Amino acid sequence: MKNIMELVNHAKFEETLVKQMSEQVMDWQATLPEGPIDDEAGSNAYPWPGTIFQA
Repeated sequence: MKNIMELVNHAKFEETLVKQMSEQVMDWQATLPEGPIDDEAGSNAYPWPGTIFQA
């Protein structure tokens, strides 16, 4: 299935693969040392150009 611009979420077509890969990622994450957590991590809220506060 071609999805050149990645506009279609194919996860719903591959539920078994998504579950398997999610478990692998969570197992891997559990092996990492604790570190700082960024509250904005994973956000796709992109600010309008020129609106970011710069110190």
